Amino acid sequence: MLEFNGEELETTLLKKEALDRQMRDAYEVIYSAGCDELVQVDLTALQKEFVQIEMMGSSAAKSVIIYKTSLKREVADSVDWELKESLDFNEIWRVLLFNVTWNKELRALKAGE
Repeated sequence: MLEFNGEELETTLLKKEALDRQMRDAYEVIYSAGCDELVQVDLTALQKEFVQIEMMGSSAAKSVIIYKTSLKREVADSVDWELKESLDFNEIWRVLLFNVTWNKELRALKAGE
């Protein structure tokens, strides 16, 4: 499993786009490495969030999962990696978006397009 840090850019959209590019490139490298035994690869995006600790009544910064992507071998083999810059990988890989704020912001942006 590979994990990516998603907190260095200013907006949710910029963070998601940067993480998508990193994940896309990682999938390309992994599936082009000649390891035919790989059936599926899962990648995780993390971000530091302040989490309330119930027992102590305080908060602490912890890395939490923002979203995960998953790409199966048969799908990866059908991707034309030379055209990767023009492909929308959110239509290719499976995405699990865990962060409620990100989910709302990205849906609102998509609806406004």
